[in-house]
Amino acid sequence: MFEIETNTTRIFFEKNQVAYLINEFRICTSKYWPRATVFWQIDDRERIHTGKIMFYDP
Repeated sequence: MFEIETNTTRIFFEKNQVAYLINEFRICTSKYWPRATVFWQIDDRERIHTGKIMFYDP
């Protein structure tokens, strides 16, 4: 079970839901910047055009 907490709400996700979303959107981490997550821009032909790197500091 994974938990996301906002200022007013807690949301829980099952492990299989998280795994599905990681696979579906090809979310990964950056080797260049530790603790950074990469979100890819993928077109309808499954071609990657660019990626957006986001840092999360819990």
